[in-house]
Order: sequence, then structure tokens, then C-alpha cells
Amino acid sequence: MNYRNRQKITYPSRISSDLNTLGFSLIKKSELSIKLNSEDALADFQEQFHKAPPDGPHRKRFYSSYIMVPNGNTGRRPQYLGSHFQQSAAVNPEQKGTERRFHPIPKEIERNKLFQELIKADIAAVCLSDSNGHLLPVHVEVHLISLTATSELAGIATPNCPHKDLDFAFFLHLIDKKHVDGGESVLYANDHDERGPKPGQEIFRTTLEEGDTLAVNDSRVWHHVTPVTVTDGHTSGYRNVLIVGITPMLQGKMGLNGAIEIDNPEIVMAA
Repeated sequence: MNYRNRQKITYPSRISSDLNTLGFSLIKKSELSIKLNSEDALADFQEQFHKAPPDGPHRKRFYSSYIMVPNGNTGRRPQYLGSHFQQSAAVNPEQKGTERRFHPIPKEIERNKLFQELIKADIAAVCLSDSNGHLLPVHVEVHLISLTATSELAGIATPNCPHKDLDFAFFLHLIDKKHVDGGESVLYANDHDERGPKPGQEIFRTTLEEGDTLAVNDSRVWHHVTPVTVTDGHTSGYRNVLIVGITPMLQGKMGLNGAIEIDNPEIVMAA
């Protein structure tokens, strides 16, 4: 999967500037440039969310992580790493550092053209390089999450509080939504106290619609999604999202003191 060649979905040119200055960028469906007959791919992709296994009450999830390489290695396919996921208690107090293992993303989803093109567009949008201008391979974490709600129980994300994913940047794509209210994406400024980092003042809030994307610079903000509830007149509903987390892989070596020394540690995001 190439960062840029033959790219069929592109975002507005402002996205990198937004991520560097604001810490986030909202891309409405109408702003996307799509050179892809996506109707069949979208319908198939939407259907796959309903096949995801449970991840807690009224929540389903597929998850896989990969290594993807930049333009110079276009012949190589993404390398699958696994389906285990872990966050420290400092940024996800609900899970308290527990390693979670999810059902990996099935091959039929990995072959879906819309799925592939969205990930390519996300990587190309940040296009991470080192201080010498060399494009960096990236660690890509991909979640397919379905929050479902009934008249008796709301669909609640985990953690149900402001947190960080510890990716360099991530992209939240609203793939499908039916008969639910809520599900607001909320961002908070960075803050800290004597105990360490914490979320500060709310700086942005939006309700994504089908086809919208929210890109987030994880180092700049904390994020949260509010629960979803069923709209009046219905007994069930859902909100299905694709989340793509991107982190650069840097070269390093073991120092004499046993510490890892990173070569060219400065990371440059596309201007």
C-alpha cells in the first residue's frame, strides 16, 4: 500500500496545517476528492461492522495493527503485526494499562477498496519524515467500532472519559449511523497538575455525519465521544466508525548506558 501513488481519495490541503496549529481538522464529506466508484465498496464495508464480535455491552470491534512503508518500497504489502492493544493508565484510566486482545480485521475487509483508500489517504495526509527529509515507515492501528443502542441501554465508548490513544495522529471516519442521537466528538486542550498530564478546557465539539472525518494530532489534544441513544420512534440504532492511528517508526540504536538512542528524532509533518 503506497502513501501517494494512484491515490483515489484526497483531503483538503489545509489538513496538515490544521493538525500542526489547531491540533485537529474536520473534513466534511463534501470536501473529499474521490476518484473511486465507492457505492458498492461502501455498502459492503458498512455491512461488515454488523459482523464484529462484542467488545463490552452494546459495543463491537475489529482491530489490527500493521507496518506500512513509504513510496520507495511500493512493492511491499502492509505487514500485519497483531490484534493486541494496550494504553497506559495515565491516558486511559478506565482500562488501567490492561492489554486487550481483539478479533483481527477479516481479509474481506482488508480487500475492500474503500477501506484501503481511506488508510492510504490518512497516511498521505500526514506524510511523516525525519529531519533529513526521509519518509518514515509507519505503525498503523486500525479499529472498526460499532456502538449500538437500544431503548433500554445506551452505546458507550471505552473509556467513557477524555483520553489519548498515544498515536502521533489518528483519523476518525464516520462510516454509518442509523437511528441514534449523541455520539459527539469532543476535544480538550492539554493541561497538567502535580499528578501529571490531564485534559484541560474543551476546545471543539461536533457530531459527525456519514462520510465525515475528524483528524486529530494526539500530542496536542485529549478526545472523547459521548454515548449514543436511540432516537424517538425506534427501538435500536448504531454508530459505526473506522479509526486509523498513525505513528512514525524511527531508527535507533542501543547506547553504552543501555538506553535506546533515536537517530534524527525530529519528526516533520507534511506542510
